[in-house]
Amino acid sequence: MRTIFFIFLEFLLNSSLTIGQSDYKNWIDNPEINFYDACQHAENYFNTIDKSVKGSGWKPYLRWKHLNESRFYPSGNRANVDYHLAQQTYNKILSSNNSRQANVPWFELGPTNANYITSGYNPGIGRVECLEVNPNDDQNMYMGSRSGGFYKTTDGGKTWKNTTQYLSVPGVHNMTVNPLDFNEVFISLAQSFSNVSHGIFHSIDGGETWQATALNSNTGFGGLGSTAIVKILAFHPLIKDMIFVGTNNGLYRSTDKLKSYTYLLPDAYINELAFHPTDPKIVYLIDGSSTFRTSISRSEDMGLTFKPSKAIPGISYNIGTLMTSPTQVDHLYFAQGKNIFKSVDKGINFTKIGTTEYNIINDCVISDIDSNLWIGGYVNVEQSTNGGKTFHEVNNWNTIEPDSAYTHADLVVAKCLKGVFYIGTDGYLCRSRNGGRTWDRLNDGTGIREFYRIGISQSNKFVHIGGSQDIGTSILDEKKWNEWNGGDGGECVVHPLQQKYMMGSFQYGTRKITLDGGLSSDFSFNPEEGDYNIADWTAPLIVDHEDQMNVFHYGTKVHSNSKFGEMGAWKEIGNPNVGVINNAAMSSSNFSLMAISSREKIMLSGDKGKTWKSITQGLPNLTISAITFDPSNDSTIIVCYDNYLADDQKIFISKNLGTTWQNITYNLSNMPIHDVIMDRDRNIYLGCEIGVFSKSIDEPTWKIHNVLLPNVAAKDLEIHQGSNTLKAATWGRGLWETTLLNKETFPRIVKVIPSIELNNKLNVPINNLMNVSCTIDYTSLLKSVYLLWGTKNKTVDQRIEIIDSAGLWKSKEGIPSLAKNTAVYFKIVVVGSQSDTSETYTFMYRQGECSPQYKTIDISACRQYIFENDTITSSKKIVKNFKDKFSCDSIVTYNFIIDQQFDKTITKVNRTLIANNPNATSYQWLDCQKNYSAIIGETKFEFNPKTSGQYALEIKSNSCIDTSECLTYIFVTSDQVIIEGDFQIVPNPNSGNVIVNIKDILYKDLHMEIKSIDGRLLFSEKLKNKSTSINSFLPEGIYTVAIYSDAHGILSSKIVSVKK
Repeated sequence: MRTIFFIFLEFLLNSSLTIGQSDYKNWIDNPEINFYDACQHAENYFNTIDKSVKGSGWKPYLRWKHLNESRFYPSGNRANVDYHLAQQTYNKILSSNNSRQANVPWFELGPTNANYITSGYNPGIGRVECLEVNPNDDQNMYMGSRSGGFYKTTDGGKTWKNTTQYLSVPGVHNMTVNPLDFNEVFISLAQSFSNVSHGIFHSIDGGETWQATALNSNTGFGGLGSTAIVKILAFHPLIKDMIFVGTNNGLYRSTDKLKSYTYLLPDAYINELAFHPTDPKIVYLIDGSSTFRTSISRSEDMGLTFKPSKAIPGISYNIGTLMTSPTQVDHLYFAQGKNIFKSVDKGINFTKIGTTEYNIINDCVISDIDSNLWIGGYVNVEQSTNGGKTFHEVNNWNTIEPDSAYTHADLVVAKCLKGVFYIGTDGYLCRSRNGGRTWDRLNDGTGIREFYRIGISQSNKFVHIGGSQDIGTSILDEKKWNEWNGGDGGECVVHPLQQKYMMGSFQYGTRKITLDGGLSSDFSFNPEEGDYNIADWTAPLIVDHEDQMNVFHYGTKVHSNSKFGEMGAWKEIGNPNVGVINNAAMSSSNFSLMAISSREKIMLSGDKGKTWKSITQGLPNLTISAITFDPSNDSTIIVCYDNYLADDQKIFISKNLGTTWQNITYNLSNMPIHDVIMDRDRNIYLGCEIGVFSKSIDEPTWKIHNVLLPNVAAKDLEIHQGSNTLKAATWGRGLWETTLLNKETFPRIVKVIPSIELNNKLNVPINNLMNVSCTIDYTSLLKSVYLLWGTKNKTVDQRIEIIDSAGLWKSKEGIPSLAKNTAVYFKIVVVGSQSDTSETYTFMYRQGECSPQYKTIDISACRQYIFENDTITSSKKIVKNFKDKFSCDSIVTYNFIIDQQFDKTITKVNRTLIANNPNATSYQWLDCQKNYSAIIGETKFEFNPKTSGQYALEIKSNSCIDTSECLTYIFVTSDQVIIEGDFQIVPNPNSGNVIVNIKDILYKDLHMEIKSIDGRLLFSEKLKNKSTSINSFLPEGIYTVAIYSDAHGILSSKIVSVKK
């Protein structure tokens, strides 16, 4: 009997394991199942597979667990939860008098594209859940984001418009359009965390406006029920006005476009639906809860009743994808995992026909013009060209530089229209016109990023870093978003003063750093060893306000890194002994105070994390979602909760460091709260399931702080102090910002610019004073701008004026140097015309040692240079070490360049005077007869004088300058010159007696004339022979000798010199 029992037990275990391979998602989606039972069921399944393989489902499961566990802790009970509490609370507050804060709008910061990549990989914008394309105009498309809403384009994706951002929830999980009218569209709204439906909405104007259908959440939550999850929403393609809605709890069928409906298949888990292409009576569906777990269900009466198909061979569960083909109307295909099955008899019998290459099938579609061409997959896209028998991958999700085939990881939805394929992935809406070989990414302009956490620079309002779902970590600088890291992002920080120093995270606290603003990255890792049980999915990370190169990591213990996350520099600080730490906060006014939470427990440290004590007494036994300290009173701590319980216990304050707690939920009643932060005026801001709420610390009423902000979950809040700006990282609509309460007209300190860039290797040198500049936005005149500094954060009382310099405000002097290793703190204060005063964050740097100052001086001289009583006669280098006023080394290198004698002579070539040194530094021609005056414009090494005279050249070669001897030049016009050398005068110079040799007697009337340099005729004689002796009796000097003809004028001329 015992043997039989064990065999039966083994059968049950194996059966459970087999079933678990398919239905852990059913358990997750079934709110009647306890949260922790669903988790255990899923983890039992994952223990049987290699969950590290991309696409195994392990990571999406852990993400779901992270996003939902705090909602149901500690009981795990999901059956009695009202998922519409947030909407009810929001509507109640909205309908009350004076429900909104001042009309200060929010502005969208994006990202709306992912086109710039530095060191990241697998870029994307956000998850696309569903899509529709107009069959008569492919420029007209609809797109649904599970957390960002409904978008439409009429120009093929060049521009997009969101029309659901102010409905009760932003997520659009399903969509269908009327086959007869593309302007008539139905969408299923849902929470992105739980997927619970908030009803089906209807538009008849192309998605411009929306109305609730009979399946809604306004009156008793309609026929869907308060925990319904819509899995399928589909018009019947052949029957007018008929719509099917498949849920986790049955099938809804309407014949009047959801004005009314019939509830069918109670308790069925409908996750797939398909229609026969030509027979309106035949409808196919998959019921994951059916007892016929190896079959699909088929109807022959237009969906009124269903019967199972024959068992599909080789499967133990029926979760998968159904496909039909308009070119093979009786064929039905079923894809499960990597396997493809085919029915040729309208879904009665199936045979296996093929497998994919690598990927499981999350969705798949057959071309509507070629039944052999298929597109499907999951992690990567795969293509089949033989009707599903074989597949091959067409792209790769893990890429740094996306190519024309890139679509991002995780195919969610696939459609085909007129042979053109359209898919939605975890990053993009894509289109392929060539059978899937290349893809166009179409949804630039849609802000659908799901952010977990953000970090901001306090020294530059425009610099942010954010970790998001499956898009990794992105950096926003003054110009654009840059994709810096892949995977799932997490907590992020930016060094307050050194905006290029940033740290981001993967899930469970693995850290990465960049020291150049995201151009590159290095691993910092997780200082604790282990798996997903050593840190929270978005493990906290904090910059130390006291020593701002120091960062704190929170896993199960507290670690610090004094070199801004440098790998290998982590040190354990303390152990609160509470398990995985979910949240952490540090006081900005008392650096010793730190608080952490783990589920319902909250611990306080008075020595920066070394020792801890519990301050949980007086708080609910629920998971804390966020902690903050009051920046103006370090005894005040606030905690909040994001659960779905109707308990009016969502936010608590302690004004005595946790000794006692006060419930300040007030009119927020049951609104889940994700984050809390306070400004220095003691206003409290809450990031909630729907938008942002705020109030001053002493007010008893919360107000909506949502002008132009979509009705989306605000997951993380940050304050840029200098510009009085509140930032909100949302789950589904990216990053937004607005102005702090009552600060609309105050000066905005936009940037703080230190004169010395900080780094994690060296402190600020003692011999290099820190000067500070800033940029300020203000519409009126400023009363004063100044810097306060000190060596203790609370006593920054030393003042330095800051003055305007062409729009950049600069400190009049540097912060004085202090003793080595002194922590120096400073902030900037700006006072407006109405005494409206703004202050920056209090920045910090540490005083360092002497830093040798290096300087190079180049000295050029001609022939020699006197240096410190030495005569330098040749080029050389001399290094001298001096002490500055701080007794620091100042090392000066003197480069001596000693130039030597050079050629300064000039030569006459034809009618041009030429320097014989063509490589000199500069030239200047001089008129010797005018006291060596410079001839304007003649600065080249060649010179063509326009008049006769005596000329010289001043030549500069590097540092040497010298002047040539004067050269006599006789100017003759071009028509006076025949050929140089037609006659000779010998000797030349001469004593007045010369012989004139003529090459040829061309004319009988040749004469020779001798003129003075100023043109006076001194001598004239007729030439009768080729050689003639002449005694001119001329005095010593320079003369012009010309040969001329009475009939033809001057034929040639020469310069002669007479010396006696």
